[in-house]
Amino acid sequence: MYVTIAYPFADEDVDLQIDNEASFKTLGEKIVAAAPRALPREKLLSEFTVVVNRNGRDRVLNLTLEQPVSILLESNDALQMIPGIPPYLVDTEGRPLQVLTFSLDDDQHTVTHINEANLRQILYRHDVKDLPVVVLSVAGPFRTGKSFLLNFILRYLENDGADWGSEASMQAAEGFHWRHGIERDTVGMWMWSKPFVRTMPGGDRVAVIVADTQGTFDKHTVMAENTRIFALNALISSQQVYNIKEKISEDVLQQMHLFTEYGAMVARTLEGQKPFQNLEFLIRDWEFESHAPGAAGGQEYLDSILAISDDLPTELREVRLWLQDCYEAITCFLLPHPGKKVTKKEFTGNLTVLEEDFREHFVEFVSNILSPERIAVKKIGNQNLTCSSLLDLFRTYVDAFNTAELPQVSTLFQATARVNHDAVRQSVLGSYRDAMRRIAGPGFPHVAESHLRNQHEAAHANAISIFESAKLLGSAAQKDHLRADIERELETLWTQMQAYNRSKDILRGMRTPLIFAAAAFLLNIVAAVLDVVELDPIAYILNFIAWVGVFALVGWGTLNYTGQQPELRGALDSFADTLFQTGRVAVASLAQPAEQQPAASAPAQRRARAPAS
Repeated sequence: MYVTIAYPFADEDVDLQIDNEASFKTLGEKIVAAAPRALPREKLLSEFTVVVNRNGRDRVLNLTLEQPVSILLESNDALQMIPGIPPYLVDTEGRPLQVLTFSLDDDQHTVTHINEANLRQILYRHDVKDLPVVVLSVAGPFRTGKSFLLNFILRYLENDGADWGSEASMQAAEGFHWRHGIERDTVGMWMWSKPFVRTMPGGDRVAVIVADTQGTFDKHTVMAENTRIFALNALISSQQVYNIKEKISEDVLQQMHLFTEYGAMVARTLEGQKPFQNLEFLIRDWEFESHAPGAAGGQEYLDSILAISDDLPTELREVRLWLQDCYEAITCFLLPHPGKKVTKKEFTGNLTVLEEDFREHFVEFVSNILSPERIAVKKIGNQNLTCSSLLDLFRTYVDAFNTAELPQVSTLFQATARVNHDAVRQSVLGSYRDAMRRIAGPGFPHVAESHLRNQHEAAHANAISIFESAKLLGSAAQKDHLRADIERELETLWTQMQAYNRSKDILRGMRTPLIFAAAAFLLNIVAAVLDVVELDPIAYILNFIAWVGVFALVGWGTLNYTGQQPELRGALDSFADTLFQTGRVAVASLAQPAEQQPAASAPAQRRARAPAS
């Protein structure tokens, strides 16, 4: 059978011949082998979805199967490749995936390892890769119940808050692993494999990613690793819950020193705009009567902790000032003690056996941080990050932290600037692509070149306006360099779109056979006339040339059908185009004298111009 492959923005579709009993896996290999060089071949089948449209419905092809293609495909089916992780490679049920690990090298320096395969599985899903991303993480000292808390957050998100607070919703929740005892359980950073899509009050859709972080200050972790864990978590998250017991101590604020100093540097560059979104202190086992449990009492307590007095040491004063300058919102929630039963080995995670006061405030806390008004999209500058750009953020920060010493503030700033520039580039180019796809993308017919150019100019102007309005980190030279890069990429996209649009022109695709057929017909007519006037030698030559045209027409059709010898087919197309251009010039030259005739000969002028059009 033959199948047609529509690669993203390729000049033309590719016809593949494959045996009916060949496997889908073999088809996948053929698709990769035939892909245009501009496409990332090594990632083609892991980052693109292949679909076949039948009766108006798209069917996803699983190109990992050994079953014969004939069970789903028919001859001459058209397959389309769509960016995004194929759904058949993604878990339908969520599970925790480890995305970061930490280890010590031979010199006892902390090294951070990134699991890109797991991150890609989460962030490159077809349904979320281009959505703005919300990263909700829980950090804090080990054995303070972070994973336990996250499992109930997962339950809330799974049900979109429905029935939250009922007895059924308080039963033991599954998700991230947790256990009793004093030994640490979570190592590295983990993410839930299934993003949760939510609609914001303004109608925009976002993807919520839930992350669990290794606890700090255990007997296995050195101080440098503690700082890395906190800093990486804070830099990647848009909503960070800092989970601690009993109170906010000075050592907690001291740990934030490197991070807040970096944040202050970003804030200065952004001319007062806050570089980070939400930080929530969750104080567990709150038993003091000075402040009531809950959000209101927590805010009063936080205000007292962050208050600046004359007797504060300079370093502690600076930390408090920097914290308030870095975050759009800093809040605090006081959660009362759950009772003695939580410490027993028999406790399975069922909240109904815990103190009622704890349950009520726990329900309030989870619903508060996940309310649409509180959800915060990850931003750098004023630029929303998408799920796919979050992977670049991970790579950038991991590289910055993989040094013998903790990275300098300027190093982190430059790393953030690179991600900021990439996010702006994606936003600008994405705006242009979307605008052009709405008029000439897959599924749309060929449009006139002039109309396409008008759309290009409007889309280009809009893309540049997005660039101009973006808050960019870095020097003026870096910004100029980024603009030049974007202009070049927009020009490349325009060239690709022109070629893609021309490939859908049916008459253009038939121009070669029509030219050969017309040439053979005209030569035959002229040869017949010459034969009548007894110019036989010239007539024989013209007849021979006409038959060459017929054979060229048959050869072109054969090559086009089989897909073989693309170089020869290209040569025939080029020759036919030369004939067409030569004929058009000849006709135009014949029409030129007519244009100089008096107005009375206008009908004759129109007849002379007709062939040239």
